[in-house]
Amino acid sequence: MKREWVWEQRKKITLLGVVNGLSTEIGLIASALQKHRPDAIGISINASEIEALRNWKGEAAEEVSEFDLFYIRQLSRFGEVTLPSPSHLYVVQFSQASGIPLIPLDMDEEEYTELYMKLVSPYSLFFDALFRGRRYRKRLTGDLDEVVLQIDRIAQHPQGIARLDRAREERIASNIGRCFENYSNVLVVVDLERMEGVLSALKSMGISLQ
Repeated sequence: MKREWVWEQRKKITLLGVVNGLSTEIGLIASALQKHRPDAIGISINASEIEALRNWKGEAAEEVSEFDLFYIRQLSRFGEVTLPSPSHLYVVQFSQASGIPLIPLDMDEEEYTELYMKLVSPYSLFFDALFRGRRYRKRLTGDLDEVVLQIDRIAQHPQGIARLDRAREERIASNIGRCFENYSNVLVVVDLERMEGVLSALKSMGISLQ
């Protein structure tokens, strides 16, 4: 799967898809930063998540969800999987060390919660709980990128989550477009499973990355 996409017409966007949890992804980000020399970095998380990573002191995660355990189990054959995401943590720390502005691209917690409650009904949550264990017992096959996309398809439950993810991708794309108000060369680090949706949303805005 292609991980790096570029659009350049006087100004430049580089979209880099990364896998959460694997420290081996850091090398991919470091190479892209050296290659493209951005004047700003966008990341597909929100401002609260960035702040939490800035304040992280190495403590273990307080809560690990059933989905997190499933994710870790599926990706562990590709390398050590840790929380918080080494990719996100590296980008935050690089921004702090280099002084390059870091731009949160995802919707904030309040908007996400409001949209979640609108799109995901208690009825669908009930039926999701009945079959969740069966889905999470699956052993996925394929290379790293294929497994990540399979996990994302499994995560499109309960009903309404897919629409929520599309809304997030559209918001990320919209915020990427706004970056050009202040910056001319932006490297965007986006979760691999959201990359295709963000590319599609950017294309609908007239920005077709190659």
